Amino acid sequence: KYNKNGAVEDFSTSDKKVFNEDIIIKDDVLTKPGYVHMGWNTSAEGTGVHYDFGSTYKENSAIELFAQWETAVASCTIDGNVTYYMNVQDAINSAENNTATITILKTSVVENIVVNENQNITLDLNGKTLSSNTGNGIENSGTLIITDSIGTGVLSNSANSVILNKLNSSLTINNITINSTGNNGIVNDESATNAKIVINSGNINVTASDESNQTTISAIKAGAGNVTINGGTITVDSNNTGKTVYSINSDSANVDITSENAVIHGTINALNGSNVT
Repeated sequence: KYNKNGAVEDFSTSDKKVFNEDIIIKDDVLTKPGYVHMGWNTSAEGTGVHYDFGSTYKENSAIELFAQWETAVASCTIDGNVTYYMNVQDAINSAENNTATITILKTSVVENIVVNENQNITLDLNGKTLSSNTGNGIENSGTLIITDSIGTGVLSNSANSVILNKLNSSLTINNITINSTGNNGIVNDESATNAKIVINSGNINVTASDESNQTTISAIKAGAGNVTINGGTITVDSNNTGKTVYSINSDSANVDITSENAVIHGTINALNGSNVT
């Protein structure tokens, strides 16, 4: 007998097992808001014997299997339809080329994520923290809006750039905090001639670290492309490391600071070929 154990579907069924013949456990994937169906369990609380979808039951005795749930890490919403996932990247991948909102549901998530070309993603931190400690935290080749519906969401990285913007990508930052310890905050790749960064609100904080192999660290490093700053606060701190720190470091990008609401603490470095207004 199968017990839906809180699933929204009207699912209540049983299978007949023939003595000494195996039976295949059902692979119906059920839904429950905020959770992911991880298989079946002999306990409603998930503390009994676990059975995977499509696994084999061999015993010659009756059994009741309860849907086993795990709290979701993220959700993907497309046209009002919400699906739940155990990691952020799976939620992003499920969107394919549809316009989608990915919402972080777990208080603290450690994960590197990639937004591919032709994807159109809004990432809602939802008051949660998304961090990474290896490589670039987010690599964006599509259209990515990072926002926070609550206002206390944080992106952080202790290894490399918090966000790397690649060729033809578009990045918009609304109402979040970005913390980088030891490396750059947001980077437009040097080959990203058409990449766009728009900062509307929020905070970008970069603190130099002795552990970093970078001698120059920037809150925004614009190797190419376009950067528009409509608001927000940018803060950099050399942390007595002797490293060079910039609030904005532009190689050949166009940087447009449009509003007095933008508060920039630190040096703006514009090399030949840059246009800063």
